[in-house]
Amino acid sequence: MLKYFVSGVIFAGSIVALSQTASAIDEDDCGIWLCLPQGFPGGCEPHYAAYIKRITSTPPKPPLPKMSSCTEDSAGHYFNEGYVPYYPCKAGYTFSDKNGRDEPAKCSKQTKDSHGDAKTVSYNAVPREHPHYVQVFIDGEPAKHYGVGPTHDKDWHIEGNYFWYRR
Repeated sequence: MLKYFVSGVIFAGSIVALSQTASAIDEDDCGIWLCLPQGFPGGCEPHYAAYIKRITSTPPKPPLPKMSSCTEDSAGHYFNEGYVPYYPCKAGYTFSDKNGRDEPAKCSKQTKDSHGDAKTVSYNAVPREHPHYVQVFIDGEPAKHYGVGPTHDKDWHIEGNYFWYRR
């Protein structure tokens, strides 16, 4: 009787462990979507290893993870996109844009001069060369650049987990 009880506990524990690991999709698995159609070219080695691991596991997993598990965040979003025309101001400075007037956008802060009088210190805000961005989600987290291939071009660049571009 004890033998059956111990076997049951081991079986139940293995089912719980498998169900917890089966739901975790990592970036190497998700990269299969990009690399498989190209025949796993150079730079796709981690995704090829994940692909082989998926199809040779016992029991075998589907060759590709569910696309939604690779592209949605916790709210169901696949990506964020936006337009940020200027770099952030230095710490302590506030951004202001006159919205189309002849005066350029500024970063400014209030300080005091040597006599204790209030004065405004400002500089022109620095426009972004690539003001549009896309942020893609993999397994609910912002995707990061794998370090494979270029990180910039005259029309785009990668900064952190954002892909910046111009139209």
